[in-house]
Amino acid sequence: MSAFAALMGASNKIIKTKKDLEREQAIEKGNQEIEPILQKLGARPASDFTCSIISKGRAKNVPQNLGLFIGTDIVPNFIIGKGDTTDYKKMGATKCIEGGGLCASRNAAIELAGKEGNICLEMSVSFFPDPSSSFFFNESF
Repeated sequence: MSAFAALMGASNKIIKTKKDLEREQAIEKGNQEIEPILQKLGARPASDFTCSIISKGRAKNVPQNLGLFIGTDIVPNFIIGKGDTTDYKKMGATKCIEGGGLCASRNAAIELAGKEGNICLEMSVSFFPDPSSSFFFNESF
């Protein structure tokens, strides 16, 4: 185990660099500015969506994924593989649902949004570094 891994395990906290903090501040500013603009253009508010991040065995990506929601009221669900809950929670995920394989996890996201009366927004944990192909919208009602 590396010294970094030992430190992370011991502290159970995410260590952020200055660059990480600057990135988060930029995302937060953008998130706060974009929603009112989108609503003026007729887009639905963020509260109409249930966001679920589909992931298995990639808990290390949780901080980056959560960082995308800074400055919003959105707390995404992490729909994860069986037995992954502890690892994801250690990395900061608060809403973990064990979905199983990819199809079962995607179906769980759609069902969850449907129960909440929302549109399902699925995000792939492999969002980084190519965000262009990592969002999926599914009608859930």
